[in-house]
Amino acid sequence: MTARLPRTPPPRRPSRSACAAQNTNLCGAPTVRLLSRPGHRYLCPVLDALLLLRARQGLPAEIPTAVFRGDHGKPECVTAERVATTIQNAARLVGEDPSRYGTHSLRAGGVTNMYRAGIDTLTIQFHGRWASDAFKLYTRLCSDPYPP
Repeated sequence: MTARLPRTPPPRRPSRSACAAQNTNLCGAPTVRLLSRPGHRYLCPVLDALLLLRARQGLPAEIPTAVFRGDHGKPECVTAERVATTIQNAARLVGEDPSRYGTHSLRAGGVTNMYRAGIDTLTIQFHGRWASDAFKLYTRLCSDPYPP
C-alpha cells in the first residue's frame, strides 16, 4: 500500500519515530508502528520497515525502538503509561476531567479525523488494525468550526 504525499521540500533532517505498540496486530502478535516524514514523495510502510531494520542492525532486540532523549539528556523509553499521563496532564491544563482521557483518545481522534476527511472505511479499518467494525464506535461527529 503506497500513499502519495503532496510535493513539499524534504526537511533538513528526516524525522522518524517508531512506537512499540501495546496492542497486537490482527494475528495476535505484538506490533511496532513506524511514523515517518520521508524526503521523497511516497510513503511506503515496507520501505520504512526496511530502513528501521537497517538502522537497528547490530543492536540487541531488548533495546526498545521508541526511545528519546529526556530532560537530563539520558535515553528514555516511550511507554503507554507515559503517553496516557501526558494526555491526562494536557486535559487537566484545559480544564477537562483527566480520567476521561488516555491512549484510546488518540485512536478516537485519529479515526474521527480520518472519517471527517472522507477516507473510506476499509482504509480506516486497515490503518487502525481493527479486525471488526469496532472502529465505528470511536468516530465522533463534531461541531468543529475548522474542518480538516
